[in-house]
Amino acid sequence: MTDYTKSTNFAVKDTLPTGDPGKVIKGTEFDAEFNNIQTSNNSKANKANSALTGVTTIASATITTADINGGTLDAAIIGATTPAAITGTTVTATTVVVTGLVDGRDVAADGTKLDGVESGATADQTGAQIKTAYQAEANAFTDTKNTKLAGIETAATADQTNSEIKVAYEANANTNAYTDASVTKLAGIEALADVTDVTNVTAAGALMDSELTNIAAVKALNQGVATTDSPTFNNITPTGTVDGRDVATDGTKLDGLTGRNLIINGNFDVWQRGTSFTSVASFTVDRFGIVFKNSSDTIDINRENFTLGQTDVLTNPTYFVNADVTAGGAGGSTRFGTKIEDLRKFEAKTLTISYYVKASSATTIVGRVGAQFGTGGSPSAATAQLVGIESVTTSWQKITRTVTVASIAGKTLGTNNNNYLEFYWELPVNTTISCQFASLQIEEGSVATDFEHVPIGQTLALCQRYYQKSYNTGVFAGANTGANVGIHDVIAPSSASMIGLVNFPTVMRVNPAITVYDTVGNANKVTTNLGTNQTPLAVDNISVKAFKVFQNTSSRLQFHWIVEAEL
Repeated sequence: MTDYTKSTNFAVKDTLPTGDPGKVIKGTEFDAEFNNIQTSNNSKANKANSALTGVTTIASATITTADINGGTLDAAIIGATTPAAITGTTVTATTVVVTGLVDGRDVAADGTKLDGVESGATADQTGAQIKTAYQAEANAFTDTKNTKLAGIETAATADQTNSEIKVAYEANANTNAYTDASVTKLAGIEALADVTDVTNVTAAGALMDSELTNIAAVKALNQGVATTDSPTFNNITPTGTVDGRDVATDGTKLDGLTGRNLIINGNFDVWQRGTSFTSVASFTVDRFGIVFKNSSDTIDINRENFTLGQTDVLTNPTYFVNADVTAGGAGGSTRFGTKIEDLRKFEAKTLTISYYVKASSATTIVGRVGAQFGTGGSPSAATAQLVGIESVTTSWQKITRTVTVASIAGKTLGTNNNNYLEFYWELPVNTTISCQFASLQIEEGSVATDFEHVPIGQTLALCQRYYQKSYNTGVFAGANTGANVGIHDVIAPSSASMIGLVNFPTVMRVNPAITVYDTVGNANKVTTNLGTNQTPLAVDNISVKAFKVFQNTSSRLQFHWIVEAEL
């Protein structure tokens, strides 16, 4: 009989980590074990009812019950009624059936387990050994196949048609594919084609550089210049005439003409009422004033001087208007502007408005024109039109806008002959700020011409149609001038009724409102030989050209005056 020798140490496999190829129990391992067991078992006697033949040697065994029907055991005769104890070195049997354990093992259970282990299975294979064993199998995924697969791009196919290959090639933007479109295009190009050939350029309606005097200027054009286009150029210097006219000659003549600017005192040269106005609500610089005031705002108007040699405002004015607004709360915009007499002059006309503006901080100022139909009778309600919404900065900038005045057809003018067109700036709402204005010009047409500088004497005369005074320039109404400074003075040889006749240097717009002052500035008073603060007997005989002051029992009559005929 032979002993059973275990080929595979299965307990070692239990100690291996999950996923270790050596942990796998192979069928060959089980097969080898069970073959070993079978060989061993086949050469051993069964524990029960074993029929042993020949010479059986048992090296060492303890047999509780043995049924030996004959023979001898270690020279002892077998067959007696009482079983003899068997002590032997070698036991030889064909089949051995054990009801207990053999060497502490349940042989039947171990055999069942070994039946599942293939022959040659081991419990200590390395990864390399397992890999070698696996790659030796048919259709195994070997290193060679892995290298081959790595060299094949994703989604590659081996069965693409010519059409599929062509579509894929032409769809790749980076190949500069020679497509059907390229073939068609190339077919349309003549052999040895030359794009600079004069014949080809002319046929294409193009120009050669050699045909142009200034090719750079032509290439710089950014607008159409066809006969139906309306191009805009900064400057044009014609060598001939325009519409049959010599523009340069005509322009020289026009430079000597005045009246293009419809605004009187647009350069802010004349300030008869004063040069500084605090909390003002009406007229300030001549022909300008507060058109509408937000009751919550406080506004001061001051005359400011330009610095000599400044280059920001190209009209080179002497003064500009500074409007200081102190916001008092919510409400409408305070408006500063001017009035132009007689709406009928502007019926449906296009006006171009230009001026310079800046502010103490970035802000928005709105320009508008308004139609005021006057008072008396049943005049139409006032209307207004937007001229422009301007983004104003802290630097001087020129604003130019064009507006077509709405028709007054169907409207009704007041009977007091005081209708007018107004232009005004809406100052920032509920904002404390300083806004400055210079060189306002409004002219007919859609083109802004150079600012018209009107002689100051002419401007003063135009302003005096609406406001005049007896005070010297720079001396304002109500000043204490003393007895001999610009005063209207009437002297009689003795006390008698005195008449002071005043003739206006400029005819007024209408019969004016008159205020007289005595020599120390008391309003509606005169100075006589009796002293200042005397009430005149009457201010009468008022016309657009003159008025009279009457005073009794006086040998001398002195007074200043202002007259107003504003719109």
